[in-house]
Amino acid sequence: MALGKVTYNLAHRWPTVCTKALLFSWGVIIKQHNKDLLKNLPQCVIVINHRSDLDALIATGYMPGIFKFIGKKELERYPFIGVLVRSLYISVDRSDTISKKQSLHNMKMHSANGSNIVVFPEGWSNFSNQYLLELKRGAFEVAIAGQLPIVVCAMINTHELFPKPKIQLTSGVAHVFWEKIIPTQGMTLDKDFEKLKQEVADVFLSRLKQFYPQGYSYPTDQMDFETWKQKMLSKK
Repeated sequence: MALGKVTYNLAHRWPTVCTKALLFSWGVIIKQHNKDLLKNLPQCVIVINHRSDLDALIATGYMPGIFKFIGKKELERYPFIGVLVRSLYISVDRSDTISKKQSLHNMKMHSANGSNIVVFPEGWSNFSNQYLLELKRGAFEVAIAGQLPIVVCAMINTHELFPKPKIQLTSGVAHVFWEKIIPTQGMTLDKDFEKLKQEVADVFLSRLKQFYPQGYSYPTDQMDFETWKQKMLSKK
């Protein structure tokens, strides 16, 4: 049993090493802020804003502890990333209601087994003109069900380095801000979900508005976010 746990931990850590090496080879430097927040971190649900596919790689390399993160099923088609998603993480098909319910079940199962759960609660790589998309319910449901704290993590400059929807990587610095730990002890989903969601959104918005006071700036020829979203949903 102990050997099995050691093997699992090593299997989990190997992708983090490979991912860090890959990011470094691309010239992508990750600068973490307020990392002291992670000292003596209990099991938790980590929520991250999402503007680029680069976010998934950063999450693989830099999240604390043994974790499971929720990856969109399309990532399974990517070289290297797809292997990680299929082998160690939880994938979800956003166009399939059954798949979304199954991913929620899997999140709860893995949190019950002691893993940190990492979620991009916007559900999409947001390259709209909104600072933040509406946050989905799943992360909050898992946190409240397990009475686990929510750790808010803001990623900055990832879209600029790896913009959606085209694939065009630029070297540079991506920032990871460990913002806040929000306890959920005593909370219930019916009573506290909306308040908790708003608190998390406010933390994200404070950081995003600091770095993008005039809003997001995109090339004039970039595909419209809603058009791209519908295109993704139509794919089976």
